[in-house]
Amino acid sequence: MSFAKVLKQKRRTLNLFQEVLTEKSGPSIRSILLFECGKQEPLLSSICCIAKALEISATELMCIIKKDLQNQRLVVNKSTCD
Repeated sequence: MSFAKVLKQKRRTLNLFQEVLTEKSGPSIRSILLFECGKQEPLLSSICCIAKALEISATELMCIIKKDLQNQRLVVNKSTCD
């Protein structure tokens, strides 16, 4: 789910339509839609192409996803302690 959230946020930050991201990155519009809905996880090759289209490295993209996952865990842990 985190990849979906980060992908959508980064795409919107750059004001890219899904169609434009498709043209820049390679995966089909259907794949982009499925990635953003969290219904399909991309292959590593797709992650690399999408990251390039989002003007970041694949490593940076994975770090953003990792931070997002850590933040989600902190929120969950905090709410279970309250």
